Amino acid sequence: TDVVGTSADARSVPLDLAKIAQMMLNKGAYGDKRFYSEETYEKMFPRRLSRRLYPPDADNFGIGVIFFKGEGLSDLTFGHGAASGSTLRIDPVNDLVVVMTRNAPGKNFEKYHAQFMKAVADGIER
Repeated sequence: TDVVGTSADARSVPLDLAKIAQMMLNKGAYGDKRFYSEETYEKMFPRRLSRRLYPPDADNFGIGVIFFKGEGLSDLTFGHGAASGSTLRIDPVNDLVVVMTRNAPGKNFEKYHAQFMKAVADGIER
């Protein structure tokens, strides 16, 4: 993954993101290496940080991740979205990583992304 500057300036191929996602699915470990503790893993999840700054129904953000509900995966699915329309989902209940990278969302992104996520969810053996 190449990060040139700051916000929205990272370039990744799917394998890069899949490795990062697998590390997150493994609560900070990848292969025989541990990159962060399970305690750190728990702290990265979205939570309401301040009652003064956010109304009760505001979206909560974590360290680089948010929860994704309503896409057919488990309610514990988390990940990251991108302005490019790339998809990164980690579903710890189904032991699943979903990665799709793109340069731009395109005019039919909403229609086809929903179909893509439905196909993934439909393929899970429950």
